[in-house]
Amino acid sequence: MQSYTVTQVASGKTIKRSPLLENPHRKERTWPSHDAAAVESFHKTLPDYNQTQLHELKSVAAELGLGRVFLKDESNRFGLPAFKVLGASCAVHRAVCQRVDVKPENVSIAELAAIVRDKSLDLQLVTCTAGNWGRAVARIAKILSIPARVYVPSYTSEHTKSLIAKEGADVRVDSGKSFDDALAATQKDAEETGALLVQDVTWEGYEEAPSWAVEGYGTMMQEVDRQVAEATGGKRPTLVVGSVGGGLWAQAVVTHYRNIDASTMIVLVEADSCGFQRVAALRREHLRPERRHDDHGRSEQWIDD
Repeated sequence: MQSYTVTQVASGKTIKRSPLLENPHRKERTWPSHDAAAVESFHKTLPDYNQTQLHELKSVAAELGLGRVFLKDESNRFGLPAFKVLGASCAVHRAVCQRVDVKPENVSIAELAAIVRDKSLDLQLVTCTAGNWGRAVARIAKILSIPARVYVPSYTSEHTKSLIAKEGADVRVDSGKSFDDALAATQKDAEETGALLVQDVTWEGYEEAPSWAVEGYGTMMQEVDRQVAEATGGKRPTLVVGSVGGGLWAQAVVTHYRNIDASTMIVLVEADSCGFQRVAALRREHLRPERRHDDHGRSEQWIDD
């Protein structure tokens, strides 16, 4: 892996960086825990429940000189092609339970749908998405027979919008140029209409629903642990590699494995065109844009402090 250069848009300053960064803020700490078994039991009540496959990559293990390498395949989770429905189902279920004043551990998704229907509640969901999260929220809203509005950025493909709409959601295309613009429109909608906002990103004062999504993603790690144990005669993973994405999935991976065994090595990976996550993980200052220059002369927008 070679180093690369970035140029700050505001100052024009060029900086050379290594592709691997060590987090200087890392320290031993107590990670929040939850009843993972109860969350997995909830997921088992959803239509089309399935434990996704774990593939062994023998050639990769041989190439890297490792004992065993496994890949968790999330291409078919509850009939959707992404893991996001694990978090969305948990977050929507908890948020709706909170709105109708019932304890989530006492009602399945089907029972909650009956409560919403019997009370004739004027309940609506609203969220913002780049694709899979919004589709997942729309799917759970459809199960609960609750109308859902899903905001998407202006650059969203017609195919993606169509997939979300097929789940029964009202897809709103924001005229802004970024995800943040669409998110701002979503927040405004919730404030003006009273719709229940269920989002997979956090901001000051909005952390509860995202934390429920993190708990939902834990079901995948529960499955991985069982599947690895079955394949290896009871062993646990010693190295876990995951993507960063919007951050909640990465949080779920770290929380799960730090609670099980703090010695488990965790590597989080992000595409080089998404440098803001890497920088945000390492620094605590304000963010601003940069351009990265790769080996092919292409220039991409970065976020940096």
